[in-house]
Amino acid sequence: MFKLKKLDVFLLRSFVGPFVVTFFISTLFFLIQFLWKYIDVLVGKGLEWYIITELLLYAIPNFILLALAMGILLSSLMVFGNLGERYELVSIKSSGVPLRRALTPIFLFVLIISVGAFFFANVIIPKANLKFAALYWDVKNKKPAFDIPDGAFYTDMEGYAIKIGKKDKNGKDIYDVLIYDHTEDQTNTKVIRAARGEMVSSDDKRFMYFNLYDGIRYEEMKNSSDYHQTYKHNKMRFKKQEIIFDLSQLDLSHTAEELFKGNLQLKNMEGLAEGVDSLQSKEDEIYSDMVGFVNNNYHVYDTLYENYIDTFNQYTAQWRAKEDPNVNMIFSQALNLARTTKGVLENNQKNIEDVRKKKARHKVEWHKKLTLPAACLVLFLIGAPLGAIVRKGGFGWPMVIAILLFLVFYILTIAGEKMTKELVTDAKYGMWMAVAVLTPLGLWLVSKASRDSSLFDPDAYIRAIRRFFRFGRKEKDELNS
Repeated sequence: MFKLKKLDVFLLRSFVGPFVVTFFISTLFFLIQFLWKYIDVLVGKGLEWYIITELLLYAIPNFILLALAMGILLSSLMVFGNLGERYELVSIKSSGVPLRRALTPIFLFVLIISVGAFFFANVIIPKANLKFAALYWDVKNKKPAFDIPDGAFYTDMEGYAIKIGKKDKNGKDIYDVLIYDHTEDQTNTKVIRAARGEMVSSDDKRFMYFNLYDGIRYEEMKNSSDYHQTYKHNKMRFKKQEIIFDLSQLDLSHTAEELFKGNLQLKNMEGLAEGVDSLQSKEDEIYSDMVGFVNNNYHVYDTLYENYIDTFNQYTAQWRAKEDPNVNMIFSQALNLARTTKGVLENNQKNIEDVRKKKARHKVEWHKKLTLPAACLVLFLIGAPLGAIVRKGGFGWPMVIAILLFLVFYILTIAGEKMTKELVTDAKYGMWMAVAVLTPLGLWLVSKASRDSSLFDPDAYIRAIRRFFRFGRKEKDELNS
């Protein structure tokens, strides 16, 4: 059984601190990316701070796995780079402890994190995605706050189109007001115009009062029996008129979460597997119907003629000789049958392809719950030995190298996911492509670091080049002699 020693405790303490810092930095980075993507949905709708905070809290679990992978890569590079820079790794090796043994306690710690990340991806993320989907739908469909710009129509208040020529800096006094009232009819049969007015909200912010002055109200009398002949209307001038707008329609609605449960990103591995089985059954059913249709249409003329081939050949010969007037009919029937069969086959083939793409998306989500936790281990196997080889700590070179390596991992992951969704390859190959490519690199770096390789030492390459040219000159001198 593996027992912790003072060296193991020292290494774990050296790793945990930088890991926590880099993990939170990575999470913040992905959170900023999320805000940049959805900023147009959140801005201008008068959302309370706690609604935005709740939405962000539901979105953060989706970043956790990527933040873990990036944090592990960066912290392992920093920690072992610091140990190498301060010659502590040299002391560890000189005391008889190989690098693989020094990596063991942190590797076990990362393994525990990876197992936790799997359960997090399978249990927590689907639940968080469900709440995020419902809240995001409500936020996305929420009407903007009651803020009427100067010189433009405001149409988010149901039943009204409001235009204000100018609004005073105090936000209360308004001038050149034009209101189209569509509450009873979608046409512009009711129009109110005023030279000036005041906007006053109720104490509970539920209503907005428009006190209009020196205006005119125009209303067509559409209920009149002879309206379409005479177009009767009322025209009334007023010194003051009050219009009340109900602001409750601008409030955030709450959609039931049950409406979003069919989304594949809201399912755990068991639900995704059931979805794959259901889609496979649907694909088999479509294929069976297609085969049955082809067989039925292939034998359709057997019911009309005892020997269809001989009959068709006979009509073909007669058509060539122009002897039988029924030849055009039999060819027209055969052509229509072929066109119908082709159309049905193409439609069924499209349906099968759509089902396969849905099945591929389910498989992508299923494998993603395994590949990202596995990537944490792979990136540690790359970062730790690479830090030992580079022997540079801090946020300098380790940050640059970590970002480049993470970009390679991320690009391979996105490429594999896209190929899987486009049915170019199976999910077990596409989704594990990044892990399959980077694992040999990690093992190779561990081997190089264990042998104190000068992989990133420029002096080593200069010495190798000098030896090469020295060897070339020596051979040349021997040939000349």
